[in-house]
Amino acid sequence: MKSPKLPFLSMPNRSIPSKPAFALSNLHSLNQTMKALTALLAVLLVASCATNKVKVVNQTGGGGKTTSGVELKLVKMIPPAYPPEARKAGLKGVARVALTVQPDGSVSDLKVVQSAHPTLDQFALQAVSQWKFKPYTPVDGKLERVSFPFTFMLN
Repeated sequence: MKSPKLPFLSMPNRSIPSKPAFALSNLHSLNQTMKALTALLAVLLVASCATNKVKVVNQTGGGGKTTSGVELKLVKMIPPAYPPEARKAGLKGVARVALTVQPDGSVSDLKVVQSAHPTLDQFALQAVSQWKFKPYTPVDGKLERVSFPFTFMLN
């Protein structure tokens, strides 16, 4: 038995470019684009909280400096969900959560410093416990402590 005749495939002629497609001169433009995308991500994360009917006010502004001069940058923000049972019960209010940002960017020592309602407070704590900041070097060995208000509101 004869093997079937296969079509002949030819490779297209491609020339190798004299300059690479990505040049070092493009790094500044890429850096600016990444900064813009990071800012957009922060806006979208806060906007996603609005769809959950939870408003988050980022006290660091996504890249603000603390009173000690340390720049804290939020890189992972999980918005709290509005608990269905709280919505059904008509619970609303502001829960303010204070936290310590560790040098590796993780958060610790979470504490509700202003209570909306125990149920809402727990959802705010649960969300903030998953947040991550860009690692930083503490000034004089002092860790940074910040707080964030979460406004739970009903339409």
